[in-house]
Amino acid sequence: FVPFSSLRELDVGSNQLSGHFEDNFGYFSKLNVLNLDENRFTGPLPDLLRLSSLRELSLRGNRFESLLPVNIGKLSQLVLLDVSNNSLHDVISEAHLFNLTKLRYLLISFNALSFNLSSNWTPPFQLDFIEMSSCKLGPQFPSWLRKQTNFYHLDISHSNISDKFPYWFWNLPLRLMFLDLSFNQISGRVPNLPLKFDRISLIDLSSNLFHGPIPQFLSKSTTLDLSNNMFNGLLSGGIPDCWIKSRRLTIINLENNNLSGVIPISLGLVERLQSLRLRNTSLHGEIPQSLKSCTQLKLLDLGENKLTGIIPPWIGERLENLIVLRLRSNKFHGDIPSSLCH
Repeated sequence: FVPFSSLRELDVGSNQLSGHFEDNFGYFSKLNVLNLDENRFTGPLPDLLRLSSLRELSLRGNRFESLLPVNIGKLSQLVLLDVSNNSLHDVISEAHLFNLTKLRYLLISFNALSFNLSSNWTPPFQLDFIEMSSCKLGPQFPSWLRKQTNFYHLDISHSNISDKFPYWFWNLPLRLMFLDLSFNQISGRVPNLPLKFDRISLIDLSSNLFHGPIPQFLSKSTTLDLSNNMFNGLLSGGIPDCWIKSRRLTIINLENNNLSGVIPISLGLVERLQSLRLRNTSLHGEIPQSLKSCTQLKLLDLGENKLTGIIPPWIGERLENLIVLRLRSNKFHGDIPSSLCH
């Protein structure tokens, strides 16, 4: 490298650069931002210890395949660390995170990383954005998250957690916008918290072992996925009949739960709804006419229930954007409406 001793930012992201990234960063001692995102760099991570002024390190979407250097924990000015979507393999210890007091954005998803932190470890940082999908955080629920009180994005999906939800977890920050705990084996009941979350866009608790009734506050999101759990109760009381307060929802997935009852009439008030999956939830009764108001629906899956009556002609007349309609394994009778053939 040419010795650019005054260089503050190096951004070569989203190219097709390849090869090993050389360890010549002594020339860039004043560098604040290093972005190598979305290239084809391979081999070990470069030695970054001499970049003592580094605030943003983004190596996402490459082919780095080494250990995560322990001395990364000495980059005391680091605010953003993104090494997601690589082939890194290591056991993260407290030494990796020792001096990252200014860290706000931690993105390490889709590597082969696991954690070995003491149960009473107190992080030196307060994170805003946490992305740890496909890291091995379990089997216990990560207790250090209790000390994180200001995040707006949390993704710990696919993280090998097989534990009961700790009571403290649901004291969630009011600024929460994204919550993904899917594909673990987390058990317990989700408490019915006050309807205080006004900005949340996604709640994904799918493929866990949650049980009990569905709390109303979950319907404050834009995308709600509770599929493949053991939620139970009446659907018009088990799917809470409160969807008039949920007009931001575009995606609802409750399939493969232990619900029952009828489809709530108030679901028809969710006029922005684009995808509704209620497959295999022991529903009975007829498809409510109110759903014809959901004219933006692209996917409607009511299969493998106990629904009765005729297939309503208005499905073909009013739901003009529908791409997938799944009604199999119910108790419908009569003819298939001609409107579905147009």
